[in-house]
Amino acid sequence: MTYNAEPDFVMRYCIQETKLSPLVRRMNFRTEHGDGVMFLLEAWPGVQMWVIDFHVARLPIQPMGTYHYLKMNYCFSGRCEVPLPAGYIYIDQGTLSVDINPPIGSMLCPGGSYEGLELVADLKTADGRQGLTDYGIDLAAAKKRLASCQGSFLAKVSPAWDQLARQLMAHIVAADLSLEGYRFRILELLWHLNTGQETNGALSPVFLTRGQRAAVMRAEAVMTEDLRRQYSLVELAAEAGVSPASLKKYFGQVYGKPVSVYLRWRRIERAKELLTTTALRIVDIASEVGYENQGKFGAAFRRETGVTPLEYRRLYHSKFERQGEKNEETI
Repeated sequence: MTYNAEPDFVMRYCIQETKLSPLVRRMNFRTEHGDGVMFLLEAWPGVQMWVIDFHVARLPIQPMGTYHYLKMNYCFSGRCEVPLPAGYIYIDQGTLSVDINPPIGSMLCPGGSYEGLELVADLKTADGRQGLTDYGIDLAAAKKRLASCQGSFLAKVSPAWDQLARQLMAHIVAADLSLEGYRFRILELLWHLNTGQETNGALSPVFLTRGQRAAVMRAEAVMTEDLRRQYSLVELAAEAGVSPASLKKYFGQVYGKPVSVYLRWRRIERAKELLTTTALRIVDIASEVGYENQGKFGAAFRRETGVTPLEYRRLYHSKFERQGEKNEETI
């Protein structure tokens, strides 16, 4: 298993691949929807660990041929959509997903980012299974257990397990361990899961139907198409074709936050982009992202980032600092 993705995906989106060590490769991706990086470690033949840090809303990933993989995906931050036969579920920070379902079309990140640790095991690779069964880890048995829950298991993990996962992530990114060192840490994670003591019970996933998801996507597209416009929840619900109460519920399930909080976040993210890529005056940026005056924009921006808009511009893009300061003097 070289890549669990079509070669076309790798050729189109991988802009740089760097061998960090004999064991770890770094792959930088850029797509029309954003960019990201993956660190790949092959721990056993057919068993890989990935560190994923994507800043995209959508990432096309297709399996090659017949799908026979088991995936263990742990979310450090962000949010990831998982389509299942019963509908759509969402993995957020601190959630562990173990599943055998093939990805459908794309990896979707409703909030625009996802950071996680993923184990991908080829269940047809005997060497990979043998290297784990010696230590009491039976991937084939895990597949059978998953069949009783639509191929996917979700749970919250203990703080201790989260810490072990973060340590493994850091070592993969640093590419600073031997093969034996990586194997030990992976086995430690899997062994703790196998005992059943590191998860707080299986979560009962909340599924959204295709129609419910489509309503949320419609509302999100309407309210972010022009950030200068102000919409009420009633207006957005009418655009989406659902009741305000339903939209409020479905939106939180997809994006993990209320409509108003999500919209404020999108406005601040757009403001950051304008501050670092243009020489627009801050008063004009405030208007562009939907704030009626510079004072309210500045207060909201500082609450979200800890700095003022002008300080943010100075910190992150010196190219526009002089022009920006000159513009601010004319306000």
